Amino acid sequence: MSSSRKSAAFCLLVSTALLSAGHTYEIGSAFSYPCHESLTRRSFDASSAPGESLFKETAIPLPLDNSWSAVLESMGKKVGASYEDEVNRFIAFSLILGARFPDVGHNSVFDANSMHELHSHPGAQSSHCLRRDDDNWAAGQERALERCFGVIQSGVERAVAEYRRPREEQLVKMRTFVDFYGQIDVYVWSPAFELGKTLHTVQDSFSHTVRSDDLRRIRHVMNALEFGPLNQPNRDGLIHSLEMDECDDGAASIAEVAVDAGADFLRYASMALAGDDTNAFEPFFETWMSYEPGCGVDNDFCGSKWAELARTDPTTTIINCSASLPAPSHRPGRRWIDAVILSLWFLLS
Repeated sequence: MSSSRKSAAFCLLVSTALLSAGHTYEIGSAFSYPCHESLTRRSFDASSAPGESLFKETAIPLPLDNSWSAVLESMGKKVGASYEDEVNRFIAFSLILGARFPDVGHNSVFDANSMHELHSHPGAQSSHCLRRDDDNWAAGQERALERCFGVIQSGVERAVAEYRRPREEQLVKMRTFVDFYGQIDVYVWSPAFELGKTLHTVQDSFSHTVRSDDLRRIRHVMNALEFGPLNQPNRDGLIHSLEMDECDDGAASIAEVAVDAGADFLRYASMALAGDDTNAFEPFFETWMSYEPGCGVDNDFCGSKWAELARTDPTTTIINCSASLPAPSHRPGRRWIDAVILSLWFLLS
């Protein structure tokens, strides 16, 4: 292979590896930690007393096709979804698959084109509680939050609508991607799948914003579309931080609180399903999603202790890709990317 073609191939493969990291809590693959999946499972476990089910009053249908169980097993011990009760396993699986959906859809995390379309489209930013490229200044930030809140509200409404369908129609086939196997159609319980998609947004509202010290109030919304030297943080919002997307290291305490918020979300959601009243959800917004204006870049987001973390490891793009050996990352949570890049370098050399 010529050096120029090697360079182009290396550039493409590195771009794919970096795209798989996403602009959100990590999604599980053969090379990445299942952060969204793990947070979702932990929130589900924390939402009810041990040995009980959050939806214990609900007659949840189980599919005859057991492929979903095999897919859950393929996610491995990293997700930790181990339940003796088959109904709870199916609920957890439906929630987890829903939580993956905003990041990957029906595709592999290494499908560069699909990942780019999913994460770079302005209309997709609300599902990740991020700004669009026209969400400028404080007014734009408030618009971004309103859309984020709207995604959560409409997600609960979709779950309630699914729950109102006849019981047998609540089993819906969804296409997902299994590493080293390919795409497969599996059944989900549709109300839980919709709640999982919405829970993804709740989780991202912690990793894509700067909050108060107790993580109850949102002070600033970040931007994953406008980065690099042209970004003006006061106008465009702080550049999305890869460090904030880690479930461990410096952002571990944020992830822990995101689990608590997720458990609260599921409790209120189960009440909305039981009573068909999505207004019962208002206390959740008051507790976890209130907005504190007047906090910006100039005042370190009203002195938030998370300001330094939010400025760490900002998102970058590969604009001028050269085939020089990249320096390894300083971030332990991304060492898998280093391994992929180094392997590709030596393979193409």
